[in-house]
Amino acid sequence: MQLPPLSEILDSMRVVQLRLKTRFRDVDVREVVLFEGPSGWGEFAPFKDHTLEHSANWLAAAIEAAYLPYPLAQRDEVRVNAIVPMLATDAVEQWVLGVWESTGATTYKVKCGSPDFRDDVSRLDELIYTLDHQVSPEAKIRIDINGAWSVDQAVERIREISDMCGSRLEYVEQPVSSLADCAVIRERIPVKIAIDEGVRLLADARLHVSALQAAGDIAILKAIPLGGVARALDIASMLEMPCVVSGSMDSSVGLTQGIALAAALPELEYACGFSTGSLLAEDVVTTTLIPHDGTIAVGRIAPDEALLAGLASRVDSATKNYWRERVIACYEVLETA
Repeated sequence: MQLPPLSEILDSMRVVQLRLKTRFRDVDVREVVLFEGPSGWGEFAPFKDHTLEHSANWLAAAIEAAYLPYPLAQRDEVRVNAIVPMLATDAVEQWVLGVWESTGATTYKVKCGSPDFRDDVSRLDELIYTLDHQVSPEAKIRIDINGAWSVDQAVERIREISDMCGSRLEYVEQPVSSLADCAVIRERIPVKIAIDEGVRLLADARLHVSALQAAGDIAILKAIPLGGVARALDIASMLEMPCVVSGSMDSSVGLTQGIALAAALPELEYACGFSTGSLLAEDVVTTTLIPHDGTIAVGRIAPDEALLAGLASRVDSATKNYWRERVIACYEVLETA
């Protein structure tokens, strides 16, 4: 991909801080950079603990969104799962019912990996009860650990979770941090393993196909952290395994890039992770992009100019300078790649 002039990106970039409804990934405010190009708006929002090299993938994806057309869509809408954050047990029912009423999702992804596993069990038990009695006993469940367990913990705990969920459990996502350990777990339990961090934190997943195939049954693909839709499609083609496409805690503008990836995949067996809009207390569009009747429409959207200007005006100069310097540093990485 030919890079546009850095000055064009810097001239149009806006930095915003979006409040979340509940703490997620240890943040309650999502900082996002948006800039405009001839094809639309790109979004750059790597988390602050990401390396410069990995953050450069986020900038490559933002440039793709702003300057290039997306691949041909194979579908007009995609099925979407709902998210159950790491909530206290007594907050689960209200959260799930709210998400069910607003999105119609019939698949629920539960964040686990609490310091005390019994908190995860309690949260999951409350979810199952709520689904059985107030949503649908046919609803599917998937568990996301974010690599928080050891191998022995994962084997024991996944067996317990599998007994609780039965056939409604689709998969367990990234139970341990390394691909090698995921492969060990996969040999010891009958539950499907999905790989998230093991894909997106690699410098180039295309160089680790065999290890990824051994580690998991399903690949979680996130367009922006992987460097854009085109690169993620390359990865999916090489892996030759079922994929679940997910967002990366994006604004509604950034989320459309992940949706474009899901729309372009030849096959899409599982519901996608595009319900992060339900976590946003504010957004850069007047109506946050969330599923309806369990699906979400494919297509680009642009930020509302008045909202964007208002949000950008709240950001202090130190934060703006931080993101300007990070964009510059990531651009230099892309230049030398």
